[in-house]
Amino acid sequence: MSIDYAWAGSGSLAAAIGQEGLDFAIAAQVAQYVPNLLGWLRGIHAVLRPGGVFNLSLPDRRFMFDVGRANSTIAELVEASLLDYTRPSLRQIFAHTYEALAIEPGEIWAGEDPARAPRLCGDAALALAYKQAGETFTSGRYQSCHCWVFTPLSFLDAVEAAARLGLFPFVLNQIAAAEPGGFEFYVSMRRDAESDPQALRSMQEGAIAHLREVLKRQHRTARLLATS
Repeated sequence: MSIDYAWAGSGSLAAAIGQEGLDFAIAAQVAQYVPNLLGWLRGIHAVLRPGGVFNLSLPDRRFMFDVGRANSTIAELVEASLLDYTRPSLRQIFAHTYEALAIEPGEIWAGEDPARAPRLCGDAALALAYKQAGETFTSGRYQSCHCWVFTPLSFLDAVEAAARLGLFPFVLNQIAAAEPGGFEFYVSMRRDAESDPQALRSMQEGAIAHLREVLKRQHRTARLLATS
């Protein structure tokens, strides 16, 4: 697969690709690897036309090997934004290796207790995580990892807080929880034509409140289907 443009997720995407005013963008299973998630989202927002749509999928940590990790927080997102990460932090690298568990989505949906699952990297997970973080620190090489872990609701919480800080410019359109047996959730958002900050914030908050209720209904339905 050829790569037309390389962009680290911080700084100007428009400058990197030499264009803007795009109708849509798609990122499938990409966002969790981006060191500076908020900067990445702002960069994509900037190249869309008003009304342009961005669709992405993310892993729901509850149904895959990140199930043992804590949800990413607004504090971590702000740190990555202010420090303008272009590479995963040492903390992100360490957590990805050490905290991953050897469990499949189907096992979790079937009722397996993730707390009983062994670490994905086995007994060597702690030492391996430390080694990878240390080697990255000394060599400066890029270490791919899951920088961010979310559930659909925790993602809404994070972007709501970021929007209040003026760090998240999109208005959410839709969100869809993982289907029974699966592990991906889906988010659709748009670059709204509204330019007044207060009006935009009101639209963002209203959309997030609505989607929280949607997720609660989806969650109840998915659990019923999984146990039927």
